[in-house]
Amino acid sequence: MYLADETDKIFNKLKESTELSEYRIIKAYPFSYKATRLKQAVICVSPSGIDAKTASIGGSDYFGEYTIDADVFVPQDMGTPCTYEIIEKIVKVLSDEPPCGVKVSAVSTKDNIECYTAKCTLTFRSMIYYSEGE
Repeated sequence: MYLADETDKIFNKLKESTELSEYRIIKAYPFSYKATRLKQAVICVSPSGIDAKTASIGGSDYFGEYTIDADVFVPQDMGTPCTYEIIEKIVKVLSDEPPCGVKVSAVSTKDNIECYTAKCTLTFRSMIYYSEGE
C-alpha cells in the first residue's frame, strides 16, 4: 500500500505519545457517511506524497522524500490556539527522527461539524523500500 509502513510508523509514534494522549488519533479513511460533532480534538494521519529516485539499478529501493499529513480537528469550544498547540506537540513527539520539513496550513472552520482544522504536512528524507507485489 501507498506509504503504509511510513504512515503506520508516524501513526504509532503519535498514538503511543503521552504528550498527545488527551487527543484522539486516527488513520484517514476514504468514506464517511455522516458528519458528527467532536467531543475532543482528533488527529488524522494519512500518506500524502513521494518524491524519490531509484537508489540502485534494477532494485526496488528508492531514496528521497515522502510526506505524511496530520490533519488536526479541534472542537470550536477549545479555540483556535489549541490547533497550533497540538501541531507543536506532534513535531515534538517526532523529535528523535525529526522531519526535514513541516508545512502548516492556516486554521479554517468546518461549520458542519463545529470545529477548527489545520493540515500539518511532515516531510521526511529516507530510503523507501517496495516489495515486488506492490
